[in-house]
Amino acid sequence: MILEIDNKIEVEIKEGGKTKEKLEVSYRYPTKKDEKELEEEMKRIKKLFKEMTKLAKKISSLEKRIEYAEKRGDYEKAEKLFEEKEKLEAKGDKLSADIEEAGGEEWAENISKRRFDLLVGGKDVDRLREYAEAMSYTRVLAELDAARREIEGKRSKG
Repeated sequence: MILEIDNKIEVEIKEGGKTKEKLEVSYRYPTKKDEKELEEEMKRIKKLFKEMTKLAKKISSLEKRIEYAEKRGDYEKAEKLFEEKEKLEAKGDKLSADIEEAGGEEWAENISKRRFDLLVGGKDVDRLREYAEAMSYTRVLAELDAARREIEGKRSKG
């Protein structure tokens, strides 16, 4: 029995149908620790976005309630609701900062970059990283995943 910890993958960079460069990298399997770390990061980011969505709904609801209270002439109620809205907006500002710290709208690409750093090695890893920076870590990892599945399929048949 052979237990492969990583796969050697030859990466052919093509442009305009012509080979521009050939690279060799190793692509290892994530350890349980790696998987747990990445999963926790994804959960944290998803939680932040969910919280932001809930907060936005609450603020929208408060705005409608403020408007309704003002139309009724209940300015005391409108003022209390406005203060509540300001508190929620302050929470929103903090959540926005937390989301930005976690990578903002680019969080998926940031997770892919972390996966790349954890799983890809070998003599040409720096060159492949340059391509990933220019193109997308997510796209490069998808191609590496496909190459690994192909290698595993050949190994299981032969």
